[in-house]
Amino acid sequence: MIHVEHFCFFLMPIASAPVFCYSFRNSTTSHAMYETHQKEQFSLAYISAVAAKTGCNITRWAVDDDSVDCSLKYKMPGYPQVDMQVKCTQNLTDSDDCFKFVLTSIKNYNDLRDDNLCVSKILVVVGVPDNLDDWLEQDQEGLLLRRCAYWVNLKGEPATTNKTAITIDIPKENMFSPDALMSIMTTIAAERAA
Repeated sequence: MIHVEHFCFFLMPIASAPVFCYSFRNSTTSHAMYETHQKEQFSLAYISAVAAKTGCNITRWAVDDDSVDCSLKYKMPGYPQVDMQVKCTQNLTDSDDCFKFVLTSIKNYNDLRDDNLCVSKILVVVGVPDNLDDWLEQDQEGLLLRRCAYWVNLKGEPATTNKTAITIDIPKENMFSPDALMSIMTTIAAERAA
């Protein structure tokens, strides 16, 4: 939490620009955003990079009533679209051929498993290192985002009696990459054409 010790704002004559001054003392954090917000922004940046490489248009929703953080559309016959619930975590548990992810919203789970949807929905989980400083590296050769994202389609999964959370198995082969996104879009377009 940041404790504001001093902040002032001066209005100057019209010919001059306003002057802002501020100082933060005894700050207990070195960044302006809560980590949960940083995770959200980082995961959406990851999705945006994959979408841009694939040629998909991305729409972000201001309100997440239906467990949809963003939607991707691809301009091809059938105009496929996929809605995404996006999560970011340091806690992807490695288990043989899958990762285990604890989804802490049963509402999200029920929205994602609904099999009466007009638009396909998937869960995308972006795994990041424990240390925030390791999430991103940049030099003149490129930009590296750590670590990786994986996706899973929960459509048709069984109901749960859990009240607060459910563990989801995400296949390791389901890396969220440009090739995977193109495959998802092609499958959706084929289903629409059938």
